[in-house]
Amino acid sequence: MSPRPASARRMPVAALLCCALLTAPGPTARAFASDRPANPVTTVPPYVTDTARADRVAEGLRESPLFVDPEAASSLNAEERAGLRDRLAGADVPVRIAVLPFSLDDASGGDPEVFLHALHDALGEEGVYVALEAHRESRGYVHAVAFDVPIDLELSDELSYSGREGASDAELLAATLDEVDAAPAGPAGSPAPHVPLPDTDTGDSGSPAQDYLYGGFIPGLLIVGPLLALLVWGLGTLVLRAARRSPLLSAAAVRTPGAGAGSSGPAEAARPRQAPRRPSRGHLVRTLNTELQALSEEIAEAGEEHPHRRRAVNAFDAAGILAREHRDQLDLVGAIVLARDGRQALSRERGRRTRPACMVNPLHGSAPDTGRKTDVPGMGRVRVCADCARLPAETLRRRILLVGHEGRRVAHHETARFWITVEYGEHTRDLPERVMEELGVH
Repeated sequence: MSPRPASARRMPVAALLCCALLTAPGPTARAFASDRPANPVTTVPPYVTDTARADRVAEGLRESPLFVDPEAASSLNAEERAGLRDRLAGADVPVRIAVLPFSLDDASGGDPEVFLHALHDALGEEGVYVALEAHRESRGYVHAVAFDVPIDLELSDELSYSGREGASDAELLAATLDEVDAAPAGPAGSPAPHVPLPDTDTGDSGSPAQDYLYGGFIPGLLIVGPLLALLVWGLGTLVLRAARRSPLLSAAAVRTPGAGAGSSGPAEAARPRQAPRRPSRGHLVRTLNTELQALSEEIAEAGEEHPHRRRAVNAFDAAGILAREHRDQLDLVGAIVLARDGRQALSRERGRRTRPACMVNPLHGSAPDTGRKTDVPGMGRVRVCADCARLPAETLRRRILLVGHEGRRVAHHETARFWITVEYGEHTRDLPERVMEELGVH
């Protein structure tokens, strides 16, 4: 994180939200607020209305880069699976393969490309995602999408459309890996799937990612309910209470895709989480979106008299600045930590410090209140989350967060950046205020 110009001045939260409300584009608001269609496929992440299948496959891929569905067990024998896993372990870019059947009545409407996007949303890691359509009585077809890796991947027609005459599923996957290895360099990105829209859908001019980036960060980030709640809160407690009873406000407070259906409030921000080791930029943006939305709602509910309101508002401001300026992956991780710090602050008693984030992977959540430190390879004794505190050193080494830095992936602590110096809050009593100072915002 580099500081902003010294002349920069902090925009009050109320003014920032007023501007966001007045300038919020219609298509973005519709994308967040409209009801999910009856069709199982949607135009916004995670692109399916039922994520159970994608979540199940993602859980398997966290253990191994090759997942074979029980219904497709005959596609690959044990020797073929072992050979593919060996090859995946030595791939230049991360590759994840899912072998499973598809049908029109499954969660992705029988579309492997949509499933791969839902899988990427569930797993949250960069790489080439491959799906092999497993058919008992015919050869399979292969589909692949590259997420946030610098290659220009387009599988040959014989893999994607016609299959290879007489080739086994193992041979098809080996040929796919050959084409991934031979793919030319290209821009890293997270493409949106080609989702057919129902006739009644007015649609948007761009993809959800384009709406998010070019429609303005805050309009895409905060939806109508939290915005109105914060604006009304600025007018006074009585008006806020009336607004909370308003059916219109309740109906407008729709969560963004990917947000939990029910949040347990500020204390929820400190809980341990599963998190990817190699997060994609899209995953980080969506996570930050969810955390800032929750923080905005919780600030509104806490009221002006809350002893840690100022810290929570500072966290909201600082995280919002980092996001709007399109910082790199590590700053997005820091912004997520800031948002969670603000949420934590609202759940703490006066005078009690918030907990720093896990140094193995800050996306895991906060360290316990015990203050104990754990030996982590390459870091020494640091604060870690409750889950990491129970693991041996070699396992911890494999869980360390990797981020993009100077054109390659490195362990986050090797960047020697601001976030590492303060250990995500361990070495400063007020992380949001310290970040505002670093940004040159007063």
